Amino acid sequence: MIVKNAGEVRIGRRTTIEECYLLADGAKIDIGEDCMISFQVALRTTDAHGIYDRESGVLLNPPDDIRICDHVWIAQGAIVGKGSVIGKDCVVGGRSYLNKKTFAPGCLIAGAPPTVLRENIVWDRRMTDNLYAEDADVDPHNPIFRERT
Repeated sequence: MIVKNAGEVRIGRRTTIEECYLLADGAKIDIGEDCMISFQVALRTTDAHGIYDRESGVLLNPPDDIRICDHVWIAQGAIVGKGSVIGKDCVVGGRSYLNKKTFAPGCLIAGAPPTVLRENIVWDRRMTDNLYAEDADVDPHNPIFRERT
């Protein structure tokens, strides 16, 4: 984790992180509650090197915040870049690249550039082999599937 130049990182309760490179340089990374971040994930508020307009000297790629709302799952190898907002209950597919885009709650997002593959989803932290057990509680009445506020 690298935090510098007035950068900030906030990680919500019950969020689990396997292996994540966090670079909060000049902006904030805000990770909500009950998120699940896999390994080889990178969250970067900056491109790390400036790109300037030759005539005016204006910085063209300034840092920007990253906001990950509650109950978001970010899969292996995903990169979340500056200016990204990931809505509640979203899943970000492995090796996806998100940058300067806002995603509505309950989306399955994958790719580079990112595409919303499905809307109105919710995910469960349990391993899939447990979901298919005869005694698994995976019916629509399970609280995980209720409207989340």
